[in-house]
Amino acid sequence: MSPNIDPVAVSVGIAAAVLILLATLPALNSIIQKLWHGSYTSLESLPEDQDGEATEESISSYSTTVQMTAIYTASVVGLVASTVKAVISTTQDSVRYSEVESWFQFGTFVLLLPHVMALSFKHEYASQFRIASYASLASVAQFIMSGFLDVRLLTPAHYDNLTRFQVAIWIIQLVATACLLFACLCLPRRPDVFINDKVVDRQYTASALSRFTFAWPGHLVKYIIKNPSIDIHELPRMEHYTRSENLLAKFSERSPAQALWRQIFGLHYTTFAKHWILTATEALLNFVPKVSMYFILHSLERKQEGENIGIDNWIWTLILAVGLILSCWTGTWMRWVGDSQLALRIEAQLCAAVFAKAMLKKDTRGAEKSTADEDGDEEVDGNEEEVDKEDSEKKGTQQWIINLMGIDA
Repeated sequence: MSPNIDPVAVSVGIAAAVLILLATLPALNSIIQKLWHGSYTSLESLPEDQDGEATEESISSYSTTVQMTAIYTASVVGLVASTVKAVISTTQDSVRYSEVESWFQFGTFVLLLPHVMALSFKHEYASQFRIASYASLASVAQFIMSGFLDVRLLTPAHYDNLTRFQVAIWIIQLVATACLLFACLCLPRRPDVFINDKVVDRQYTASALSRFTFAWPGHLVKYIIKNPSIDIHELPRMEHYTRSENLLAKFSERSPAQALWRQIFGLHYTTFAKHWILTATEALLNFVPKVSMYFILHSLERKQEGENIGIDNWIWTLILAVGLILSCWTGTWMRWVGDSQLALRIEAQLCAAVFAKAMLKKDTRGAEKSTADEDGDEEVDGNEEEVDKEDSEKKGTQQWIINLMGIDA
């Protein structure tokens, strides 16, 4: 039992507990709503959203059995491991676990259980995916806190006295939290939806892990490899965020008195903010390799002087690897957001507005007609010349509209 309280451990534990509690509020609200309205929840047979409508075949192929089994198993194993760790750190002085750290890990793991309970209820697909997303955030906070607090105990005064059972409990708890995080990220968002009998792109259909790792178009890439001469009609339909008719409708709702850049920013400000956050995050992560290398070299210098550095080098090497991976992933997502969610949508929106403007353009130049000659002897020749003149003017008018479209584009 540790007689002294570590202020750093207490601060980290409180911060993690607050974050996990905030992430647990949606799950608690779902549980309260479930208990208030009873055990029966009406579900639509064919769910539909802005992207399209699901079919009976897609609903029957939608399954979360494997993911939910993994969530239940990881929750039970992690809860047992954290309970054993907290109890033995309190009752046995010989155990080199810190009492405060162990009970913080136990309490925060208990806060993860409402997510598991809420996910076990029958929800609409979007609601279940939202709860799983918050559970993933809570699991990340739990994993970081547990890893940080446990690694701080691996000092030369502690890890030499650790038994295999103590190390096993520590590893089991971390692995259970990681499995819980992975299972929540693997929950699919919804069944496949269709529009006009064509499947919609699976970016917002697949799991969060598939979206974050760009794995959702894998089946399409394999199909293109097997069928190089693929037709455009064989490709999935775009989601509602990228469809030109939806983009044009949103653009038409804006006030035309505003400047164009204000209209564009007002329609895509959330995507701009996402891109700026990713840019700032990547800039910060670029410093992680430099800082890690500095501390690695500093640890090697201390080792040459005969100082016992413990596992400091391993920790900074792990931080270096994680920093490089996160920096690469953040940069990839920043470019993806900039290209597919900003540039592509803004270009499609403006092009749709230009074509809509061209469709409303009237052939005013071709409406003018020349006055017919009153001379009866030259009436036939005058009519022929008038028809030829009108045809040439119509062609010129069509070319004029095309030129205007080109200038606007």
